[in-house]
Amino acid sequence: MTNVNTKIEDMVLSLGDIFNYGQLDNPNKETTFDGKTNPKYNSDIVYMFGGIISQIAWSLNQKKPYADTNQAKWIQEKENNPDNPNPDIQERHEQSLGAMENLHALYEFNVQCFNTFSTWTWNNGKSTDDYGMKWYAEHRDQISDSRSFGKTSSPEDKKKALMKQLAKSK
Repeated sequence: MTNVNTKIEDMVLSLGDIFNYGQLDNPNKETTFDGKTNPKYNSDIVYMFGGIISQIAWSLNQKKPYADTNQAKWIQEKENNPDNPNPDIQERHEQSLGAMENLHALYEFNVQCFNTFSTWTWNNGKSTDDYGMKWYAEHRDQISDSRSFGKTSSPEDKKKALMKQLAKSK
């Protein structure tokens, strides 16, 4: 898979063209009255993409042992029967490898969507064996149902504010 990250970035930008920015919280809600980061900021986006990422991470964790087993069986089959390896073993290996690569691409896409639209950084930008599930559980626990409502912004204003913030971060 060549240029996967570039293609994923292009997909996120394309989603940004049709994304309804009305879902975002007002930019002035990013910090609390005392200047601290508001853990509830863009919580709807956090829940939306976080839920998708959680399902993909679960699938990756469930699929990995199966893929590892199929890889080991395929390596053993090639060593034991180099001239006539069993095509069924090869097919299972290729299918499980393909599933892992596809799940990983979906994971990366949704993490970039999470980072872009929520303005949070998934798993604080770290790569972990649990794909950020511990971080997400802790972050999700910080979010409560209560929100403070203040001045509202139009979806267009929210989009402009997000684009301005993203431009600053580059």
